Amino acid sequence: MFSKTGRKALRTFGDHPAGEVRTLVDVGAARGDYVARAALVFPLERAVMVEARPEAADAIRARFLGDKRFSVIGAAVSDIRGKTVFHVNEEADSSSMLVINRSVSEGTFGRSFGTVREIEVDTITLDELYRTERLDHVDLLKVDIQGAEKRLIAGGGEALKKTASILLEVNFVRYYEGAPLFHEIDALMDAHGFRLRSLLKPKLDRSGRHLAYANALYLRHEP
Repeated sequence: MFSKTGRKALRTFGDHPAGEVRTLVDVGAARGDYVARAALVFPLERAVMVEARPEAADAIRARFLGDKRFSVIGAAVSDIRGKTVFHVNEEADSSSMLVINRSVSEGTFGRSFGTVREIEVDTITLDELYRTERLDHVDLLKVDIQGAEKRLIAGGGEALKKTASILLEVNFVRYYEGAPLFHEIDALMDAHGFRLRSLLKPKLDRSGRHLAYANALYLRHEP
């Protein structure tokens, strides 16, 4: 029998195609839960977690301390290397490089997601991340960066060629100023050789009639 944690891990990766995930990159790692679950399901040999909030990155380091398979990068992944303002919101997991549209988010979730403080964080590109971490092949790239997905893609042309599958959060409502919607991300993924496999954990808006956001699983297209 699987433990409760094990069952949750199996549900998390139940829609992933058959095959082993040995190398995983998690951009927007939050507390490291995604990687911890992956380690219960797949024979992970390497996992790189990237988290912009310094206190969260420190907590992940402490969580995985002593396990050489795991490394943590304290930065935001964007289209350029440098520094940027990062908006830490009332709901920590909604924090982003982009300014949240407070009225839109409250309309979906029924509570405030406003910014409580702004911090300066380092930015790196996905290409740079793959180079510095010596990632020649990544089985799964998970992206949860709250509206900044287009920036990650713009700075990751070479890295994406080395990636077999991508799971990223996509929005059907513009929760962040200047953030791309699903159709824009889908077009970019197609241009980089990926096709949509499935939409996972779809969330409806408060009307219950329209999609608000979901996790999109993309696989590299083999002609």
